[in-house]
Amino acid sequence: EELYSAIVNQAADAIVLIDAATLRFVEFNDAACQSLGYAREELARLGIPDIQGDTPPQELSRRVEQINREGYADFEITHRHKDGSLRHVQVRSRLLNIRDGRYWAAIWHDVTEATRAERALREETERRRSMFERSRDAIAVMDMSGRLVEWNQRFCDLLGYSSDEMAPLHIWD
Repeated sequence: EELYSAIVNQAADAIVLIDAATLRFVEFNDAACQSLGYAREELARLGIPDIQGDTPPQELSRRVEQINREGYADFEITHRHKDGSLRHVQVRSRLLNIRDGRYWAAIWHDVTEATRAERALREETERRRSMFERSRDAIAVMDMSGRLVEWNQRFCDLLGYSSDEMAPLHIWD
């Protein structure tokens, strides 16, 4: 018991036990409190509906049905922090039968920063792609051996090749 308690309470990710009938938090570790910004006593009065971010009620109902039907669910969702900010989390939840009750054991990992970084990278990539394609200059990128790996339409027009014809070419061609 001491070993399991140490593992749960020292885990970096939030670990919670949820009553499947009421969707209330029954047990949780300190990481769950920190993840949501609530003191232990406050979180003990809350349930899953209280922390849902921008998840529509029908989506929450679908997740509840999935866990109860299939016994598990792995998904990404947003939680609302006590300060009102939204936190993107990856959740792994399993249905447990303990004594005469049904519970969900859930572990969630905050991926908010990774999600922001991904979005910023995607936007930057799209911006650069747009600049590359719209440039009036002929632009080509080659690998270390001189094989063409990327080019814009202006480069094709300048040399008189179609984009498909450019694909097998080497810079010496």
